[in-house]
Amino acid sequence: RKMPFSSSIQPSKSSICIHLNSYLFAVVIALIIFPFHVACLSLTASNGITSSRISLLRSRIPYAQKEKEESSSSGPIIGWVLEKKIPSKKTLEVSIHWCHHGIDEGGGEGDPKPPLQVSLPLNDEDDEEGGGLSSYLWPSGIAGSILFTSPLYRSFFQHKRILELGSGLGLSGMVASAASGNVAKCVLTDRDEYTVRILNDTILRNTKKHEKSTITPWGKCDLSASIIDWRDFSGGALRDVETASPTRQSFDVVLGTDVAYYHHLIRPLMDVSRYHLKQKSGTSSSDSNDNNNDSDEKNRVDATSECGAGVLCIVGQANRASQWDLYNNIQSGSYNQITDEHEGPWDGSTCLLLYDLAVGLWEEDTASNEEEDKYNGLGTMIKRQQRASSPSLEWNPQKMEEIVPIATLLHSMDGKIHNSLIGPYDKIATKEDEKNQMMSF
Repeated sequence: RKMPFSSSIQPSKSSICIHLNSYLFAVVIALIIFPFHVACLSLTASNGITSSRISLLRSRIPYAQKEKEESSSSGPIIGWVLEKKIPSKKTLEVSIHWCHHGIDEGGGEGDPKPPLQVSLPLNDEDDEEGGGLSSYLWPSGIAGSILFTSPLYRSFFQHKRILELGSGLGLSGMVASAASGNVAKCVLTDRDEYTVRILNDTILRNTKKHEKSTITPWGKCDLSASIIDWRDFSGGALRDVETASPTRQSFDVVLGTDVAYYHHLIRPLMDVSRYHLKQKSGTSSSDSNDNNNDSDEKNRVDATSECGAGVLCIVGQANRASQWDLYNNIQSGSYNQITDEHEGPWDGSTCLLLYDLAVGLWEEDTASNEEEDKYNGLGTMIKRQQRASSPSLEWNPQKMEEIVPIATLLHSMDGKIHNSLIGPYDKIATKEDEKNQMMSF
């Protein structure tokens, strides 16, 4: 408020104090209300606005581009993942794409598969019980989901029994169990009941939306979730959430992503993996609780004839020393602190495959509902990418949140892994690669 000042009219001291006090009171109220108002607006925006990001997986094998005679200094993009957060539905929609570059993939399917869609529960940071490491989608999980959609893995997973360790949200296990459409069984596991409830939620979300369809990505796969807390391995048996009864089962494939994160987890991870892996070719599963008919069992054994023993697949970050230690311990042997003895290498063959993952930045999805429906609810980012062929996906570190080196450990108990799961885009790690890799810890 402006007061007229003149030589004839002078404000009194009391009136000046009253006005000053009024102004101060208004300022204090504004300082109290404004942050609260901004917080409410921010919370509303975060709950109501969808956001997306794209992550790209690139080979470390250089390839010759069609428009150039010389070879590219970097490998091709072999797959990509689109994540879309939908807070209003508490859902994280994940679309996994495999890129085809006309390279011979060693017996894999020639025609590109449509992208696989997986729905995951969106982490609620206000949930006092949740919010742990298992409630997030980590880079190795993204990389693993891309690799498991490749023609080689799709062919390999047929009729297999799969166990995933440290499943978290369950993306990798869901992709592995759906990749071929003909997986016999897949068990997603984690260490506590809360996370297993999340896994059951993931299974229900994805199977329920296909329940009226005669053809689903998961076919007739027996999908379930169980507890395995292998951090302090003592038996490592699967434990049913309801009955808490342990059961020992053997599997054709044991896989995990971002599970060899700490050095103290290497020994229990090795023990629980070997405990559940099928040991030799032609050996049937020791799972006494499953009653597969003879024809199903015959199909499964026939499908595993090339790699009949169990296969371990651990996807992790190549800049973690623990991932290399796991590889070296299995390949060359290690000291066992429990038995106080040196153990020799595992029977079979072991290799480590290297890639690079570019994790994109989250962007608000500004597409209208009509546009989203038109493009299957995937928003503007997928719309832009669908207009171009897969090789045109841009590998630009300036537009990425981070570049993560990825290492996939493969071990076959009967030594036949190289004929079934290694393609021309897979860079086999050497001692020189380990020496040159900058480790974060």
